[in-house]
Amino acid sequence: YRLPPQLMLGLEKQLEHKFGNNQQQLSSTIRTNITGYLRNMTQDELNNVNPEWKLFISDLTDRGVGPWGLWYMKTELAAILGWKRIHYITRTTQENHHMDSWATQSKQNSQVASDFGSFAGVPINFTEHLGNSCASVQRSTYGVRDDINDAIVNYMRHNFPSAFEWTNDNVTNSLAISPAVAKLSRPMDIRTFWNATVCESRANRCNFRNYVAGEVASLPSKHPSMKVDTDVIGFIHNAGRKFVSPDYIQALLTTKIIVLAQRDKWEGHLRLMEGLLSGALV
Repeated sequence: YRLPPQLMLGLEKQLEHKFGNNQQQLSSTIRTNITGYLRNMTQDELNNVNPEWKLFISDLTDRGVGPWGLWYMKTELAAILGWKRIHYITRTTQENHHMDSWATQSKQNSQVASDFGSFAGVPINFTEHLGNSCASVQRSTYGVRDDINDAIVNYMRHNFPSAFEWTNDNVTNSLAISPAVAKLSRPMDIRTFWNATVCESRANRCNFRNYVAGEVASLPSKHPSMKVDTDVIGFIHNAGRKFVSPDYIQALLTTKIIVLAQRDKWEGHLRLMEGLLSGALV
């Protein structure tokens, strides 16, 4: 939640003092603290808030905030602040993803289905919330973790110091090493960073990407000169969310084409942006 400075007065210190760095506990209770804080303000204090300041609710969860969050936005926040200053940002804009069914159909037909069709889902209709819950609904996407970006920079500094220094001398923004990354030699043709062994205990989530990885693994039988790797490289599960594997960074930067697929019913993938940052075709 991003509130105007006038409304944030005292709230940040109150929450920081109570929860410290416990982000999970903080995120689960911040909505209660915000509405409680707003309710303690007088009507004159609310009226004096600059009308140009806006409240942005940013939802980056895997399956969207769902009906409960939209209900909260309408009945709690809009009731206090009015819907005109509230803007909802979400990473989930589709519903009814069934990519597992697409994989099943492809297997039954013994060939990759030509398109995803209805299995990719349909856009969520947010229009019913405009004018009563919020002023706008905007789409967000995954970004790239800072530590991934830093690891790529460090890899380039260690392995290609002259190229790194050249770009640093001539370009001063954060894209300084992009020209050097774009010119890297990439001996591996295709990687998936995934195979069916990762998800054996949760196969109901992974039919889509297991099928895609299997199809990629079969390419050398048709094209013997093609170098393909479907090994899992680096950390997985929780460890991969907290630490950066040097092996993963090296694999990103030595691959021409990276093929990715997310969970069967989820939208978006962090690996997509990491692959693009590495300079590979994704």
